[in-house]
Amino acid sequence: TPPQVKTPPQVATAVAPTAADEFTARIRPLLDARCVECHAGDEPEGELAEGIELFRDQMRSEVLCARGVLVADQAVADLVANNLDVPRQHITVLPLPHAPRLPARLPPVLVPPPPAVLRIGYFGLLARHKGVNTLLDAFAALCRQAQSRPVELHVFGEAETPEFLVQARARVHRLPVTFHGGYSGDTLAAANLHLAVFPSLAFECFSLVLDEAFDLGLPVVVSDVGALSRRAGAAAVRVPPGDTDALRR
Repeated sequence: TPPQVKTPPQVATAVAPTAADEFTARIRPLLDARCVECHAGDEPEGELAEGIELFRDQMRSEVLCARGVLVADQAVADLVANNLDVPRQHITVLPLPHAPRLPARLPPVLVPPPPAVLRIGYFGLLARHKGVNTLLDAFAALCRQAQSRPVELHVFGEAETPEFLVQARARVHRLPVTFHGGYSGDTLAAANLHLAVFPSLAFECFSLVLDEAFDLGLPVVVSDVGALSRRAGAAAVRVPPGDTDALRR
């Protein structure tokens, strides 16, 4: 029986899957270190290195089968071009469309001086790869310090699993942290936040929560990686992903 010939796709789209940022985790610059760490002891180091290169070559071949590649942000275009050696003219940046949660963008929030309370917010999926544990640990460390003002952390969003939510609550037991669950634009606005924090460990392809923060007029603290860092511009303070101490400061 002759082999079946499949028609190549017209366009390959690079997006971040909901569960684990699988696409970008494969090809980001930290790929080699991450793969070696995850598979240490499973196979000889030389074979693992060859497997990584083979996987990269195979993925590049798959991407080049398409007539074009759509990505949501320039940071992802750079990632694909630099790590897969895909020509820049093969890649088109097309920002993700989204419906705003608020009818109009609010004016910039002014952080009140001490001794007024400082309300910090996180919204989005509650998951390890989103840096939620890093945020909670940094906030716990902050609460152990002498403060010139009271601080509160408000966490909005559904957890990836019930177990993760239980563990997250335990990390900040008896601290001024409120888990609100699912949210809308109105509930975010009603929280009167002064600052939003998105300490993702993943290479975000776009980050819609950043748009939500800007619609609320909030300054942000973000991980210095991916589209999250690039799109935040001058409205952000950037910290290394996973660095609890830097986030606390």
